[in-house]
Amino acid sequence: MNQEKSNKQYDGVITNCKKEFFSKNGIYGQSWHRYRVMSLLEKLCIKLERIKKIQHVKTQKVDDPIESEFPAIINYCIIGRVKCQEWRQKLPSDNELSKEDLERLYDEQVEKIKQVFQKKNHDYNESWRRRTIGFMVDEMLVKYDRAESINKLTGIEEDNRIEKFEEILTDICNYAIFCKIRIDEGTDPMI
Repeated sequence: MNQEKSNKQYDGVITNCKKEFFSKNGIYGQSWHRYRVMSLLEKLCIKLERIKKIQHVKTQKVDDPIESEFPAIINYCIIGRVKCQEWRQKLPSDNELSKEDLERLYDEQVEKIKQVFQKKNHDYNESWRRRTIGFMVDEMLVKYDRAESINKLTGIEEDNRIEKFEEILTDICNYAIFCKIRIDEGTDPMI
């Protein structure tokens, strides 16, 4: 296990995702604010379903390679966690943030997600390095299904629901980062 190498690769993926996010934010503004947390989860589910379909049929009709979906999934997860914070604090869902505040919130969520990565990476002995991209996509879809089930539950306390969504978003984000690292190392994304 080489935690230092993994941390460096992890940080590289995040750096690129952050650049992409703020580039798109410059073009589209903070339109993502209109989404609820579950809607962001549905957006990333659509991307995961596209990846799985292309892996299954081994062909695609849209030119965007499946590798380009992973940074979007990562960013949806990070923004989903920002939305969880807003939800917990009962802030308006269309609250426009300054670039500085948005960057601070983005970085805070990345740090929380990375802390979970480091703990699990240690305990699971970098097991993700031996998994296929297909398996990790399936695992992310299972996490999404859990979020969908939690969303349908009645009688669950709001804080508990938010906490579960944060955990699910964290796990999906880390799996997407694992996929991106593996693909960058030369792993076939179609398997």
